[in-house]
Amino acid sequence: MAKILAIGNSFSQNANHYFYDIAHADGVSQKNVNLFIGGCPLSRHFRNIMADAEAYDFQFDGRSTGLQVSIDKVLLSDNWDYITLQQASHESFRWECYEPYLETVAEHVRALCPGAKLGIHETWAYSSIERMNRFGLENAEEMFGKLKECYEKAAKVIDADFFIPSGEVMIEGVRHGLDVHAADGFHAGMLGEYMLGLAWNSVINGKNAEGNTFRIEGDPIDEDIVLLAQEIVDEVIAR
Repeated sequence: MAKILAIGNSFSQNANHYFYDIAHADGVSQKNVNLFIGGCPLSRHFRNIMADAEAYDFQFDGRSTGLQVSIDKVLLSDNWDYITLQQASHESFRWECYEPYLETVAEHVRALCPGAKLGIHETWAYSSIERMNRFGLENAEEMFGKLKECYEKAAKVIDADFFIPSGEVMIEGVRHGLDVHAADGFHAGMLGEYMLGLAWNSVINGKNAEGNTFRIEGDPIDEDIVLLAQEIVDEVIAR
């Protein structure tokens, strides 16, 4: 069983929503946990580690459990195979917000979980022009270009074992005319969450998106859109 831990926020929550179900459809046995605080940046993860703060919602296989935990409690609770780090979306495009926190958090994670592979989860650009304008950004392409540069640098700084290009998956969805964002203009919507889950399954479990049989119940996505989404994810991961 693969054991996967995301130290993140609502963007890793989005990415993990359908990840377990997608992996299960491919016959993969896994446990995936997301440590959630809304909008949590690396600086706050760092402070929470220093204080051993039980400040995180423990989300299991894409669902909230209602448990409040600390990072160390979860790091020491299992033999994790994969652990991801990410920046808050509103600081993702400014490198000065990554350090000195990123390296310290990465070193701490590796000290407590030396057998785990440590990776970077790239967050994504918004669709809301108004929200981007608040940070001096003109459009999604500009935001993505800046955050991509920061995340690629982050991966080099911590010598990451893997990289999940969720930001590229989301913007390629936009470029293909897909409605991947939620109504708020920055979180992932249902289709976006589906594509993100496919990307995680591809990077971590080595599974192609095309051919995955999981489908969202209750509010299904048109099959032609599903197939296009799978094609986009495979193209991004193959780069």
